[in-house]
Amino acid sequence: AEIARIMAETGNWVTPQIDYGVPFWAKPPLSTWLSAISIKILGVNEFAVRFPSFVISILLLLLIRPIARRLNIKLIIPAFILFTIPEFLLHVGVVSTDMTLLLSLTCIMVAFWESLHEGKTYGKYLFFAAVGVGLLAKGPLVIVLTGPPMLVWALLFKHLKKIFNKLAVI
Repeated sequence: AEIARIMAETGNWVTPQIDYGVPFWAKPPLSTWLSAISIKILGVNEFAVRFPSFVISILLLLLIRPIARRLNIKLIIPAFILFTIPEFLLHVGVVSTDMTLLLSLTCIMVAFWESLHEGKTYGKYLFFAAVGVGLLAKGPLVIVLTGPPMLVWALLFKHLKKIFNKLAVI
């Protein structure tokens, strides 16, 4: 939170600082940017710093809504499941990079599924945009967490060639 406060105060959006003039390179900047933007809009307070995590939790529900609708499941069921997971509920109210990571992971998996099975053309663009957001959220961990499950799925169901054809941006 202090890094975001200093960022909002100094206007230096490129170099996160743990203290004035002391750069902080331990975490990717996306969560800090979101908290700093929230501080700029809502002022310097705990609510402003935590607000981006709450917004991301709502975005996650909006992201899973079309899938729930397609499966003929009321949105209240996945929402109930999501909001009763203690770790998720904890991260809705804390300042951390985990909510932005969760949003990008969910977006990657949804886009992967949409582009392969539903034939949605926006899926492949959303996939790569979500990978970029994930890299800004938590670094290469996003590739480590999504790459192996997608590769194993592709090998099990013999869809490796289909993945390259559907996700190709050229």
